[in-house]
Amino acid sequence: MIPFFGKKQRYSIGRMNVVHVRQCAILHASAFASAWSEAEFESMLLDPKTIADCATDGKGGAVVGFMISRIIGDEGEILMLAVSERWRRVGVGRALLRQQIEAAAAAGVRSLFLEVAENNSPAVVLYSKFGFRQIGRRNAYYAASDGMRLAALTMKLELP
Repeated sequence: MIPFFGKKQRYSIGRMNVVHVRQCAILHASAFASAWSEAEFESMLLDPKTIADCATDGKGGAVVGFMISRIIGDEGEILMLAVSERWRRVGVGRALLRQQIEAAAAAGVRSLFLEVAENNSPAVVLYSKFGFRQIGRRNAYYAASDGMRLAALTMKLELP
Protein backbone atom coordinates (compact mmCIF):
# COMPACT_ATOMS: atom_id res chain seq x y z
CA MET A 1 0.00 0.00 0.00
CA ILE A 2 1.22 3.47 -0.89
CA PRO A 3 0.19 6.13 1.67
CA PHE A 4 -1.17 9.46 0.40
CA PHE A 5 -2.27 12.59 2.17
CA GLY A 6 -5.25 14.49 0.81
CA LYS A 7 -6.77 17.59 2.32
CA LYS A 8 -6.23 16.54 5.95
CA GLN A 9 -7.21 12.97 5.05
CA ARG A 10 -4.87 10.01 4.80
CA TYR A 11 -5.48 7.12 2.44
CA SER A 12 -3.53 4.30 0.83
CA ILE A 13 -3.58 2.85 -2.67
CA GLY A 14 -2.99 -0.85 -3.19
CA ARG A 15 -4.15 -3.88 -5.14
CA MET A 16 -7.79 -4.86 -4.65
CA ASN A 17 -8.37 -8.33 -3.24
CA VAL A 18 -11.33 -10.44 -2.12
CA VAL A 19 -11.41 -8.67 1.26
CA HIS A 20 -12.40 -5.47 -0.55
CA VAL A 21 -15.08 -6.94 -2.85
CA ARG A 22 -18.13 -6.31 -0.64
CA GLN A 23 -17.17 -2.70 0.08
CA CYS A 24 -16.41 -2.07 -3.61
CA ALA A 25 -19.83 -3.43 -4.62
CA ILE A 26 -21.53 -1.16 -2.07
CA LEU A 27 -19.53 1.86 -3.23
CA HIS A 28 -20.29 1.05 -6.86
CA ALA A 29 -24.03 0.84 -6.11
CA SER A 30 -23.93 4.24 -4.40
CA ALA A 31 -22.14 5.86 -7.34
CA PHE A 32 -23.85 4.36 -10.40
CA ALA A 33 -27.39 3.53 -11.48
CA SER A 34 -26.38 0.07 -12.73
CA ALA A 35 -24.37 -1.66 -9.99
CA TRP A 36 -21.98 -4.59 -10.25
CA SER A 37 -22.53 -7.53 -7.90
CA GLU A 38 -19.92 -8.96 -5.56
CA ALA A 39 -19.66 -11.95 -7.91
CA GLU A 40 -18.82 -9.63 -10.81
CA PHE A 41 -16.04 -8.02 -8.76
CA GLU A 42 -14.69 -11.45 -7.78
CA SER A 43 -14.75 -12.52 -11.43
CA MET A 44 -12.73 -9.47 -12.41
CA LEU A 45 -10.14 -10.24 -9.73
CA LEU A 46 -9.70 -13.76 -11.13
CA ASP A 47 -9.05 -12.48 -14.65
CA PRO A 48 -5.27 -12.18 -15.22
CA LYS A 49 -5.90 -9.35 -17.70
CA THR A 50 -7.43 -7.20 -14.97
CA ILE A 51 -5.69 -4.51 -12.94
CA ALA A 52 -7.75 -3.68 -9.84
CA ASP A 53 -6.66 -1.13 -7.27
CA CYS A 54 -8.43 0.36 -4.29
CA ALA A 55 -7.96 3.28 -1.97
CA THR A 56 -8.53 2.69 1.72
CA ASP A 57 -8.80 5.23 4.50
CA GLY A 58 -6.00 5.71 6.99
CA LYS A 59 -8.11 4.64 9.96
CA GLY A 60 -9.87 1.32 9.61
CA GLY A 61 -8.96 0.37 6.07
CA ALA A 62 -12.42 1.09 4.65
CA VAL A 63 -12.55 1.28 0.84
CA VAL A 64 -12.97 4.91 -0.24
CA GLY A 65 -12.34 4.38 -3.96
CA PHE A 66 -11.39 1.80 -6.55
CA MET A 67 -10.40 1.47 -10.17
CA ILE A 68 -10.50 -1.51 -12.50
CA SER A 69 -8.89 -1.81 -15.94
CA ARG A 70 -8.43 -4.62 -18.41
CA ILE A 71 -5.36 -5.13 -20.60
CA ILE A 72 -5.36 -7.07 -23.85
CA GLY A 73 -2.14 -6.95 -25.81
CA ASP A 74 -0.94 -3.37 -26.18
CA GLU A 75 -4.37 -1.87 -25.44
CA GLY A 76 -6.08 -1.22 -22.15
CA GLU A 77 -9.54 -0.14 -21.11
CA ILE A 78 -10.52 1.58 -17.89
CA LEU A 79 -13.70 -0.21 -16.88
CA MET A 80 -14.56 1.61 -13.67
CA LEU A 81 -13.40 4.39 -11.39
CA ALA A 82 -15.47 5.15 -8.30
CA VAL A 83 -14.73 7.31 -5.28
CA SER A 84 -16.90 7.63 -2.19
CA GLU A 85 -18.74 10.95 -2.14
CA ARG A 86 -17.07 11.97 1.13
CA TRP A 87 -13.63 11.37 -0.40
CA ARG A 88 -14.08 13.21 -3.70
CA ARG A 89 -11.89 16.19 -4.55
CA VAL A 90 -9.04 15.18 -2.21
CA GLY A 91 -6.92 13.35 -4.79
CA VAL A 92 -8.17 9.76 -4.48
CA GLY A 93 -9.36 9.48 -8.09
CA ARG A 94 -6.21 11.18 -9.35
CA ALA A 95 -3.99 8.77 -7.36
CA LEU A 96 -5.90 5.71 -8.58
CA LEU A 97 -5.74 6.91 -12.19
CA ARG A 98 -2.00 7.61 -11.96
CA GLN A 99 -1.40 4.15 -10.43
CA GLN A 100 -3.33 2.41 -13.20
CA ILE A 101 -1.70 4.38 -16.03
CA GLU A 102 1.72 3.46 -14.64
CA ALA A 103 0.72 -0.22 -14.32
CA ALA A 104 -0.66 -0.23 -17.87
CA ALA A 105 2.50 1.34 -19.27
CA ALA A 106 4.65 -1.19 -17.39
CA ALA A 107 2.55 -3.98 -18.95
CA GLY A 108 3.30 -2.66 -22.45
CA VAL A 109 0.02 -0.83 -23.10
CA ARG A 110 0.31 1.76 -25.87
CA SER A 111 -3.32 2.98 -25.98
CA LEU A 112 -5.67 3.30 -23.02
CA PHE A 113 -9.41 3.75 -23.62
CA LEU A 114 -12.42 4.59 -21.46
CA GLU A 115 -16.05 5.61 -21.65
CA VAL A 116 -17.56 8.22 -19.37
CA ALA A 117 -21.08 9.62 -19.09
CA GLU A 118 -21.37 12.97 -20.84
CA ASN A 119 -22.76 14.62 -17.68
CA ASN A 120 -19.86 13.48 -15.47
CA SER A 121 -17.84 16.66 -15.92
CA PRO A 122 -15.52 16.07 -12.90
CA ALA A 123 -14.42 12.75 -14.45
CA VAL A 124 -14.06 14.27 -17.94
CA VAL A 125 -11.86 17.04 -16.48
CA LEU A 126 -9.76 14.51 -14.54
CA TYR A 127 -9.20 12.30 -17.59
CA SER A 128 -8.39 15.33 -19.75
CA LYS A 129 -5.76 16.49 -17.25
CA PHE A 130 -4.03 13.14 -17.72
CA GLY A 131 -4.02 13.56 -21.50
CA PHE A 132 -7.12 11.59 -22.51
CA ARG A 133 -8.83 13.01 -25.60
CA GLN A 134 -12.38 12.42 -26.78
CA ILE A 135 -12.43 10.20 -29.87
CA GLY A 136 -16.10 9.27 -30.04
CA ARG A 137 -19.59 9.42 -28.60
CA ARG A 138 -22.21 6.72 -28.00
CA ASN A 139 -25.65 8.25 -27.78
CA ALA A 140 -28.12 6.94 -25.17
CA TYR A 141 -25.49 4.51 -23.83
CA TYR A 142 -25.95 4.91 -20.07
CA ALA A 143 -29.19 4.71 -18.11
CA ALA A 144 -29.42 7.45 -15.47
CA SER A 145 -31.15 6.87 -12.13
CA ASP A 146 -34.08 9.03 -13.31
CA GLY A 147 -34.61 6.85 -16.39
CA MET A 148 -32.99 9.26 -18.84
CA ARG A 149 -30.44 7.94 -21.33
CA LEU A 150 -27.03 9.61 -21.41
CA ALA A 151 -24.34 9.57 -24.06
CA ALA A 152 -20.98 7.98 -23.33
CA LEU A 153 -17.90 9.90 -24.38
CA THR A 154 -15.16 7.58 -25.63
CA MET A 155 -11.70 8.82 -24.67
CA LYS A 156 -8.18 7.63 -25.49
CA LEU A 157 -4.72 8.15 -24.02
CA GLU A 158 -1.59 7.30 -26.05
CA LEU A 159 1.21 6.00 -23.83
CA PRO A 160 4.90 6.31 -24.76
